[in-house]
Amino acid sequence: MGIQRARPTAIVSSGSQNFVLQAYPAGSGSPDDILKMSREILTRLVLVEAERDAARQAEAEAQAALAELREKERIRVRRALPDVGAGYEGLRPDPRNASTSAELMGALRRFRTWGGNPSFRSMALRSGRRAGASTMCTVLGSDELPARLDVIDAIIEGCGGSDEDRARFATAWRMLALPDQAEYAAPDLVRHG
Repeated sequence: MGIQRARPTAIVSSGSQNFVLQAYPAGSGSPDDILKMSREILTRLVLVEAERDAARQAEAEAQAALAELREKERIRVRRALPDVGAGYEGLRPDPRNASTSAELMGALRRFRTWGGNPSFRSMALRSGRRAGASTMCTVLGSDELPARLDVIDAIIEGCGGSDEDRARFATAWRMLALPDQAEYAAPDLVRHG
């Protein structure tokens, strides 16, 4: 009985799996056997890598979902409190009589005040970040009509406006953004005077 020589080995790690690769001296097994074994090891390595990538992706998705739930829980959508009592019903700014962009922007600033003067950051969060805080600040600091209705809608939503408030401001913006279309509007929406 002779002494068996240990084959040289190498340990290859992939994630939590370790594979032992043994070097076979020339003439110890057919090339087809060695090729088959090599393919099996590579296949295992690829599968382990794919499982690890899938686990990382699932963990990232779970973290993102958790962060979104925490954010939604932290920022509850609050509607502006209604006006109550005789003589106070008309405090809510109504932009539908605005005939210039300066008048509409003034109504928008008054709406923010009526809604409790929320910070621009909280307005951006409440509106789902459809417009950033700096964009809202810039728009409200100007008398220019914003090019995008979505910015005005985000401001109204961020101030706790109702769907009716959003529709009123959208109508007023459209009347100013599409002045040629005003003649086709319903008779009760056409401005006189």
